[in-house]
Amino acid sequence: SLKNVILHHMYFKIIKNIEIFNECTDIETGYVINNLKMMLFLVDDEIIRQGDFGNRMYFISSGMVDVFLTVEKYQNEIKNQNVDQPNIDSDSEFDNEENTLMKHETRINRLMS
Repeated sequence: SLKNVILHHMYFKIIKNIEIFNECTDIETGYVINNLKMMLFLVDDEIIRQGDFGNRMYFISSGMVDVFLTVEKYQNEIKNQNVDQPNIDSDSEFDNEENTLMKHETRINRLMS
């Protein structure tokens, strides 16, 4: 359908640059793209709650987010992360969320818009 062609054009390069999707075939990547759901968050909306089980993955295309990370050994707060493009750096601070999602463990950070 036209919708799928447009979505594929918009998101294919982004998805293929994310490490966990590197090994996916074009068909598998297309499945992911066709099942993306656009979500809009307003200022101070809580997107992810620390301690919740991870059953979704979020791609932030634009805007600003605050990431709050509390770990037993230290507290780290990353504030006002301006996101003009989706973060596709595999060495980013957000890798822990990717690993949490894959293991069905609880979220270790809190993400606010």
